[in-house]
Amino acid sequence: TADMKDPAGGDVKAVYGAMSMRKVDLGLLLRWFTTARVDPNEPLTSIYEDFSAEGFSMTSKDVDMSFGKMIGSGFKARAMARPGAELFNLSQQLPAAGAQPSPEQMALITSVLADLFQSMEIGKIEAVNMKVRPKKEPGEIGIGRLFMGGFAKGKLAELAYENLEMKMPDGNAKLGRFALRDLDLQRTFATFADAIRRGDMDFRNTNPRDLVPTLGQFQIAGLDLDVPSKDGKGNSPDGKRIRFSLGKFEINLSNFIEGIPSTIGAALQNFVFPVPKNPADPQLRDVAALGLDRIDLSHNIDIAWSEAAREIAIKDYSLNLAGLGQARLSGVIGNVPKDIFSANIALVQASAFGALIKSVNLAVDNQGMVEKGLALGAKQNKQTPQQLKQSLVSGASVGVPALLGNGPAAKAIGNALAKFIAEPKRLRINARAKDGLGAADLMLLGNPAALLEKIEVTASANE
Repeated sequence: TADMKDPAGGDVKAVYGAMSMRKVDLGLLLRWFTTARVDPNEPLTSIYEDFSAEGFSMTSKDVDMSFGKMIGSGFKARAMARPGAELFNLSQQLPAAGAQPSPEQMALITSVLADLFQSMEIGKIEAVNMKVRPKKEPGEIGIGRLFMGGFAKGKLAELAYENLEMKMPDGNAKLGRFALRDLDLQRTFATFADAIRRGDMDFRNTNPRDLVPTLGQFQIAGLDLDVPSKDGKGNSPDGKRIRFSLGKFEINLSNFIEGIPSTIGAALQNFVFPVPKNPADPQLRDVAALGLDRIDLSHNIDIAWSEAAREIAIKDYSLNLAGLGQARLSGVIGNVPKDIFSANIALVQASAFGALIKSVNLAVDNQGMVEKGLALGAKQNKQTPQQLKQSLVSGASVGVPALLGNGPAAKAIGNALAKFIAEPKRLRINARAKDGLGAADLMLLGNPAALLEKIEVTASANE
């Protein structure tokens, strides 16, 4: 137990469970605090094998805190370029809270952090059942599990929070998981060090991309929110609250070139947003007019650049509304050199102008959205849905080909659209350009007939 008396800040009481550390190298700990590293290539060695703390609780006049258990393992270290004890003195040279650090202070912070991260390694740290209860305002913050693993030489394999919950008098927020993976700070620290060596203290002659860490994955999952709406335009029946949930949102990045990922994946799964019958928000009224009582949205992106093929493949760009339908776009952009990732803007522009669109594919699967749109449109135009459908079928059959130049491709697109509207199930439109479409070809958008002559188009419905 601990009982700390502080007349100014208030008393603090703490209760600790059993704590243990195994295979502790006291000599290395002492050297870390008192001695500067002589060998710049000194290897990291085990400073202690593992530790455990069987619970902790603390109470003060401002807050109560507790956690159930904390464990860790795989701790390695080496002496730093400055003795560890000096870090306390260096902290006095840092700017006050909220103040902008000077270039010299920024250089000091960067060099110390870079050395610190290069001089330590952590296998894992895990804590469970953490809770914070502020006393001035009612509420509670809880984290079921906090995990950090695989930290070495400026790289972090994973940082994750699980079962995060915020309880407030007027609302609640839950998050099943928040995670970062493959965070790499090596390039950032190397760039800072190089800029300092060159005297570029304000980084004006440093590529800003090189200062940004790379990240392999960002993920949140199991989000559930119920909070007040300040403007009274929320999605609760009375507009006074905002309520939504999210199954998962994830971004995956890899194969970095000049700090830019050449492979990008993103997924949004089951963003669920209830829609009341008479919403206060005008934008929600348009959604409610379709007869929807909720939106359940999923979105996916899968894009990759191939150096060998000099192509960007849009493998998947899709939007799905549960119970309503899905639209999916894919395609290939050719003649894309590595210069597209260059920090030289002129090279990027030249590469972009030289790119060629080789194929575009559109797939639409209806599961009720077309019918709801027809019902709303018919009501607004004082028609029956069947009357509106017949009008749209005629427009697609005749009007679309006329707008597109009335060639074979235009007629194929018009016929497929008409068939899809008449019986809305599936629509497929595929376009291929043997020689690719470049920037000059895209200037023909105002002349669709000439543009369609350069590509092969196939269109079908309900097949």
